Amino acid sequence: MMPEIILYLLKVNLALVLFYAGYHFILQRYTFHSINRFYLLLSIVYSALYPLINLTDILNRNEDLKETIVMIAPNWQGSVVAEDNAAFYWQVALIIFWTGVAIMTIRLFIQLASLLILHAQSSAITKGDIKYRKISKAVNPFSFWRTIYLNPECHEAGELQSILEHELVHVKQLHTFDVMLAEISTILYWFNPGAWLMKKAIKANLEFITDQEVIRSGIDSKEYQYTLLKTHALPQNQMPVNNFHFLTIKKRIAMINKKPSNKINLSNYFLLLPAIMLLVLLAGVSKADFTRKGVVDAITNMPVLPLDRVFTDNTEANQVEVKKESITTDQPDPIEDKKPTLQTSPQDTIKNGTVKISGINEQAPPLYIVDGKEMPARWKDLEPNTIATVDVYKGEAAIARYGEKGKNGVIEIRTKLAGSGQNIESSKPKLATADGSNQNQNVSLKNIDKQLIILDGKEISKSELEQMKVSSIVTINILKGNSAVSQYGEKGENGVIVITTK
Repeated sequence: MMPEIILYLLKVNLALVLFYAGYHFILQRYTFHSINRFYLLLSIVYSALYPLINLTDILNRNEDLKETIVMIAPNWQGSVVAEDNAAFYWQVALIIFWTGVAIMTIRLFIQLASLLILHAQSSAITKGDIKYRKISKAVNPFSFWRTIYLNPECHEAGELQSILEHELVHVKQLHTFDVMLAEISTILYWFNPGAWLMKKAIKANLEFITDQEVIRSGIDSKEYQYTLLKTHALPQNQMPVNNFHFLTIKKRIAMINKKPSNKINLSNYFLLLPAIMLLVLLAGVSKADFTRKGVVDAITNMPVLPLDRVFTDNTEANQVEVKKESITTDQPDPIEDKKPTLQTSPQDTIKNGTVKISGINEQAPPLYIVDGKEMPARWKDLEPNTIATVDVYKGEAAIARYGEKGKNGVIEIRTKLAGSGQNIESSKPKLATADGSNQNQNVSLKNIDKQLIILDGKEISKSELEQMKVSSIVTINILKGNSAVSQYGEKGENGVIVITTK
């Protein structure tokens, strides 16, 4: 099973790539640099938060979803080694990820420490109304938060005013916030090219904004462009700061001289941004999120069918298939005869609104772990819609996790109520066999009064259904809400029970 953090990172990185693609191919060419700033910042924040939005509950409120009868029948004969190997590989991936995060974090702290040392070695200077810190290093002028750093000896007197005006824009508009957010993004998503491209795009757009503001302030455009050319020769500062010279001169000058974009192009923002946000949100919802509730919520008292039976949810919005792999127990496999096995029996059933694990060898029952707690072999049956996951371990894998207690295998069950303190209760209408699990008995209906009953495509009454033998039924599907009405009209407004026989 994929760790949740890996799934989260995949979703975040998909979003970053899509947002960057939208900026690079469409928005970058416009001169709406302040709007582009908002777009880029929102892209990083939204990418980090949208995977935390849980749409499962919202989707599962749709009454059109059909409920499917499902029985948990673990494939005890299947290999657990593959699962263990997969878990090992995920652990390795996580170690690599966190190692990268640690290295990138250390790198950022070293850069900030270098900036602190540089600040301590600088002196405060005032030129006109602008304050800055004089440094001795011959580096590109830069600003961090509300402080400007430069070496005046590296510039002519006429250039200083343009440089200071430029850096003052960075300070007033708090561009350091954008830079630090981009740095944090590359720390957490260091392995994703999209994060690095987004960081570069953010820094570039900040320079476009600043150049635009400087020209608007009255600085001569040509003299300002000459200043850019002259500072091009100074070394670039590698710290997380706003450098006076960041991009290639050609790109900066081209954007300065570009004609303002037509305002009609603003419509692209209103179309593109919501489209990408919706796309990544839907892309982050797996098919299982749409259907998990419908699959886990078992409608009860359905006789156990052969394990190669396929139950299918044909709901218009979803196609779900839960396949039970065939287990043969008549002739034990000589290779597997020393391993615990599940013995299937046609008498095993889902009873009284609960899920029963079928095929348990009562002579050597496995260890049951429900929500992290050990349960007795005759553990209380659970209501199907409370079960979230069921994991099966055997052999060395089971012993490694639970010691000698796991020698007969382990069944780990996690409910949806784990950690909530709530009790597991059933409140749904039930289908039940008459007392006992004998398939020769007649069907008995409990808590069902007004539902429409369809048998092999024909409407029948409750009394007619109760004359049938349990063993003759293949599948029972429950329809309710709009789905029932759309297929069966007003007769289905109270729900429909669709039964297929052999």
